[in-house]
Amino acid sequence: HVDKALGKKVLSTLSKIHAKFWGNVPKGAWNDKTRPYKGKVMGLYTLYVVNKRCPGLIPDDVCKVFSQALWHWDTIRDFYSRSYPKTMCHGDTHIGNFYITKEGEVGTFDFQCKAEEHPMRDVTYFLSCSYPEENLERDEKELIRYYLSELEANGVPKSQIPSFENCWLQYRMQPFYTMYAFIFSGGFSDLMDPHQTNCGVKRIVAHFQRVDSAGAFYDLLEGKS
Repeated sequence: HVDKALGKKVLSTLSKIHAKFWGNVPKGAWNDKTRPYKGKVMGLYTLYVVNKRCPGLIPDDVCKVFSQALWHWDTIRDFYSRSYPKTMCHGDTHIGNFYITKEGEVGTFDFQCKAEEHPMRDVTYFLSCSYPEENLERDEKELIRYYLSELEANGVPKSQIPSFENCWLQYRMQPFYTMYAFIFSGGFSDLMDPHQTNCGVKRIVAHFQRVDSAGAFYDLLEGKS
């Protein structure tokens, strides 16, 4: 169970990673030239598989918007690519990729999806799929502001730290990536446990609906972001 105290420890750990590679992403991290391609065909197929395995898991309205997003995935990917600032993101920050030491410190592993992205990629991914949805609405703004304060505490110049408004737009748009990641993995039974897919997608859907990710997506299509 992820409560606020553990959530802050995870975000503090992410802030240390992000601060270390702020504007200086190392070789080996995916970028626009090396990132594995994800497109509409793969996404639509795995969405179909997940809907067949877990009927009713994704409400019709969310499924419709996400299907539209997959058809426009290049537009969404372009939005991510032109979003700044950039750092090295872990890329798969569900709670199962973190550990707690006997001293109570939080660490992370499994960097196979590390990539040059806006830091809210990791923050949104973690909060949307690992934080209990009944508590996230209450805590999310406090947690995002805490993460931003931790960036400064870990050495990122204040002038380079994104505004809360910048982060909130990312917080509304990044769930498309998180949903794609879970749908893709859940569409292949050997990549993710069905229970993990069910719990993660249920939380992502609640986040998606609450922050109006659909509205952010339609604004993007209309050239407003």
